[in-house]
Amino acid sequence: MIAPPTHYVLSGDASIAYQTVGDGPCDLVVITGPASHLEILWEEPRTAATFRRMADFARLIMFDRRGTGLSDPATAPPTLEQQVDDLRAVLTAVGAERVAMIGGSDLGLSALFAATYPDRVTGLVLAGVGADGRDTLPAPFREQMLDAIESHWGDGSLVSLFAPSQIGNREFVQWWGRLQRSAVSPGMARKLMEMSARTNLRAVLPTIQVPTLVFHVTGDRLVPLDCGREVATLIPTARFREYEGEDAYGWLEAPWLLEVEEFLTGRRTSRLPSDRVLATVMFTDIVGSTERISQLGDDRWRRKLEEHDQLVRGCLARWRGDEINLGALPIMTCWPEDGGPYITLPMVISRDPVRGIRNVGMYRVQVLGPRTIAMHWQRHKVGAAHWREMAERGETMPVCIAIGADPASIYAASAPLPPTIDEFLFAGF
Repeated sequence: MIAPPTHYVLSGDASIAYQTVGDGPCDLVVITGPASHLEILWEEPRTAATFRRMADFARLIMFDRRGTGLSDPATAPPTLEQQVDDLRAVLTAVGAERVAMIGGSDLGLSALFAATYPDRVTGLVLAGVGADGRDTLPAPFREQMLDAIESHWGDGSLVSLFAPSQIGNREFVQWWGRLQRSAVSPGMARKLMEMSARTNLRAVLPTIQVPTLVFHVTGDRLVPLDCGREVATLIPTARFREYEGEDAYGWLEAPWLLEVEEFLTGRRTSRLPSDRVLATVMFTDIVGSTERISQLGDDRWRRKLEEHDQLVRGCLARWRGDEINLGALPIMTCWPEDGGPYITLPMVISRDPVRGIRNVGMYRVQVLGPRTIAMHWQRHKVGAAHWREMAERGETMPVCIAIGADPASIYAASAPLPPTIDEFLFAGF
């Protein structure tokens, strides 16, 4: 996904890289971790999708801290005070007076800014954070962990710590290594982790007076769940939420997105950035439509259909559903005298109402409108036999039509198999 333009602002003696995206009603500062690279973050599709979703309800303000990413290099990690000054410079550059903040896997900058400038912070969201670095990097394992981070920084293997759900995803592992190499050097990565291990914010958190949401994934391998609970306990205005998961890098599935939107804006309108969903397919119709057409006439029936469609669209808007529009598919009329546009290679799936045997056929499916199709069966086809049986029983036949299947399944659907042979099983042999 294309990254938004990167700009620079001078903060003290350092040029700080920043981006803005979206034009929502509130400004939201997104802090992605101690080290980042603005442009490479957008190369990961699910990360970019999460940012775009947030940009639906806010203007996102993102920046690389000095010494990391596209900002000026540094020989030592920036102090929290320097980071606060750099953030103020960015906010001045983009004209942001009051902002909400979301800090992922990094507490220091978010907490210190909110505590120091409460009049400039409308809300604070903290994800996967701990109050004391000594709890996240305990002394007996600290050197071993720091050595491992420095030795393997940029080779992709640290995915096992930050995003274990992606261990088998080669593309993500390669991107993760490139992100780390581009964000900071191995030596600077170690220094940043050492500074984090020495940072104790237990005295700062009780001074935060802005509305705060703290959330944590249950299986976080970097910051234990109890650390997140402690942060929420120490901030007087905080509430705590936990989500199932194990990725400290929280920008992939982002199950918290809708709750964050509601927390910051008071409403939920955006959708979860996920390629895995549990969905309901709903068909609606007007009862007794054939009889009512003759009773009402064409004009009144058309108005009745418009009322039906408006009612359905209102429900879709409320429950964030999609209205199916066949016009979005590349369906062609192949020659001037063709009967109309037909779907290419549709797999029509039906089931014998008596024996329960599934049939997958390749039949002509003509598109009559945005949500209406017509099925062309030859009388001897199995699907036509299913329809006749259902019609005799006075029942409506459920049909599933699959588009864009693999070659083996498409061939099986068109093959002259006996009625008792399941086409999908045949495709698997």
